[in-house]
Amino acid sequence: MLDYDYVETRDVNCPICSRKNDLGSSITVKVKDYLNVNSGQEFIYLLCSCGVYYLVNQPHTNQLKKIYSQGYEAYTIADGLVSKLKRKRLKSVVKPQLVFGRKTKILDYGCGSGEFVYSAGELVDTTVVGYDFNPPNHSKVSNVFFVNSEAEIRRNGDFDLIFSFQLIEHLPDPGKFLDFLRELLSDGGRVVLETPSSSGILFHRLVRDHWGGWHAPRHFVIFDKESITQLCSKKGFAIEEFRYLPSPFQWNESIRPYLPRGSRLNKLLSLDNFFLVSLFYLIDIILIFFGAKSSNMKLVLTKI
Repeated sequence: MLDYDYVETRDVNCPICSRKNDLGSSITVKVKDYLNVNSGQEFIYLLCSCGVYYLVNQPHTNQLKKIYSQGYEAYTIADGLVSKLKRKRLKSVVKPQLVFGRKTKILDYGCGSGEFVYSAGELVDTTVVGYDFNPPNHSKVSNVFFVNSEAEIRRNGDFDLIFSFQLIEHLPDPGKFLDFLRELLSDGGRVVLETPSSSGILFHRLVRDHWGGWHAPRHFVIFDKESITQLCSKKGFAIEEFRYLPSPFQWNESIRPYLPRGSRLNKLLSLDNFFLVSLFYLIDIILIFFGAKSSNMKLVLTKI
């Protein structure tokens, strides 16, 4: 949990199609920041005609260090069985995507704690770059290093494989971000994106107003399959693969608002809780097997 005061915001139009926000006639959802201990502030998501939900009252740039402080979960590397299984899974995500075997040059854009970067670094002989707004201070191994500016990314040249997990939804201009990734991608290279999906059964049938995918005020744009694939195509990418993935995190954060803050039950909702993570993972696997949509989607992109 985090603890900070009121977040300064500004109202924006749709970051995908630039349509003016119309709070009076469009579908809106009001959400609170459930990671902030004393927050009563409301954040408003609006459904645009282009198919995305977007955060109307976005935090000012000078507020980012507040909402992404060191206590933010993405910046911690956990221990225990769940973490070990996670690292094993991360390697299984990288292996099928290696474009040039151990010579594949890799970028993880939005690396957080660096856990994925280290896993990727064990599979290649090249340098693996991790970028984040607030990256780790140093690297534990010689072929992994971290940067915090796009200028530093460019200095490392083209990349054969770019990963960006749960990041595009955090950005004020997803289209500009895709332009940047395309510029960085080598010929024959791949981009692997993961992002929350508003098409899932958890969102539509169970807990829309308290859905974990809102993650307010950090998630600026929420896509569905149609809106994300249309944007990627518009930005010069071919969709090589699309599929829905299990997302224990979304289940965790969707249940959290219904439990008392600081309670023992609330504290059990952790990605280190092997039993709960396994249970939520299994639920999503079963739903996907029977043709339902989950709250998490994966795209593999190539340049057209």
